[in-house]
Amino acid sequence: MDAEEVKKLLDVQELHGTPRQIERLCRWIEIKVANFGTDYVQWNRHSLIKEWEEHSKTGFTSCV
Repeated sequence: MDAEEVKKLLDVQELHGTPRQIERLCRWIEIKVANFGTDYVQWNRHSLIKEWEEHSKTGFTSCV
């Protein structure tokens, strides 16, 4: 899944972070979509964004 698709799913204008972090975010969202579906990601986008921000603060020790 590319960054444009992720931005659309999360309803955001920009994805913040390094290219590597954005790549990891895209992969993480791709896995969420595969496991739970597009609707799940769209309906839970705020909590997913918050969860991702928490993972990024901890150095990605428990995410993708």
